[in-house]
Amino acid sequence: MGDQRSSSNNLQNGAILTRLAWQATLYWLWTERNTRLHTQMFRSVDQIFKLLDRQLKNKLQSFRDTNPTRSSIMMQSWFRFG
Repeated sequence: MGDQRSSSNNLQNGAILTRLAWQATLYWLWTERNTRLHTQMFRSVDQIFKLLDRQLKNKLQSFRDTNPTRSSIMMQSWFRFG
């Protein structure tokens, strides 16, 4: 029974992390597109990745107050991918 719950929690955490990463990626790509079109200023790919990484880490840290275990697990997962 415990293994099923753990597996379910892992899937849920993975789904949340994936959704957060997807939303952050869309946001920064859209922002970069608009910045390039309207101001002719360009960020490098590395700069965009750093912004994305920082935004995701900050979001995961914001979960710490309400659910420190989930925040820690998701942060470890993010570090594993990065």
